[in-house]
Amino acid sequence: MSILVDKKGKLSLVENAVVENYGKRKCMWKLKGKTIYLYGRTKQKNRPIVKYDFPPPVDIKTFYGECLIVKTSGPLTIEEWESIYEELMGGFEDIHSESDKSEDEHTVLPLSKHGYELDGFVVNSDDE
Repeated sequence: MSILVDKKGKLSLVENAVVENYGKRKCMWKLKGKTIYLYGRTKQKNRPIVKYDFPPPVDIKTFYGECLIVKTSGPLTIEEWESIYEELMGGFEDIHSESDKSEDEHTVLPLSKHGYELDGFVVNSDDE
């Protein structure tokens, strides 16, 4: 099994894909003992642009038509590719997790007689 990336960036599984039908090999990623190849076209501008953000080093290239992602040993599932993709992209932060302190929370500082926080940012003219 391989993964087809269509022009809209949608991923789908493909069995027995003929890699030559998807253009030349454009990239090879090696990760955790796995080798992944990307096949695609970068010069056939009469085809629609593939709207998918590929990991480096091909993140700056424009692909046309469809692309194929192939693992050299065994089938490649979409879930496995998403895990590999996340690692190749440097990981993603879970924006739904709660951090120790949200951006809206801050330490309450004492105020000056003019209503400014005494955080040391503004120097009182008497202190100069």
